[in-house]
Amino acid sequence: ANGIQYLHERNIIHRDIKADNILLSDNSDYPQIVISDFGYSTITSDELNDFLGTPLYKSPQIIMMEPYDGKAADIWAMGITLYLMVYGNYPFNNPDLEYKIINNQPIYPDDDISKFIDWILNKYPSLRPSIDDIVISLT
Repeated sequence: ANGIQYLHERNIIHRDIKADNILLSDNSDYPQIVISDFGYSTITSDELNDFLGTPLYKSPQIIMMEPYDGKAADIWAMGITLYLMVYGNYPFNNPDLEYKIINNQPIYPDDDISKFIDWILNKYPSLRPSIDDIVISLT
């Protein structure tokens, strides 16, 4: 979360947050998480109108091709990544991936982290937490 917070404080939108782009250093004494692949990234505080990203991680707004808040889209992708890391599969999957992202709710086991992930995966970007909200909730 701190890496995304660093980027968002500088209005850097990654636009391709996904498990493949989250790396763990091989320093066994002090491993670090590293964000990689800034090929789709941009610097802006404006709404975005290009619909980039990996399909499994795209927010509903990107799927619907609506102007979107890049920071909120990054947060959505973080939620998808966290869901994958915790549960071992994606919350939305083929067939009908785009329909499911827009219309379905993820299915969660009854555990402590499900409410946290569900908070991040809010379909409405104005109700989705900011990275600062997430960092505060983790402290």
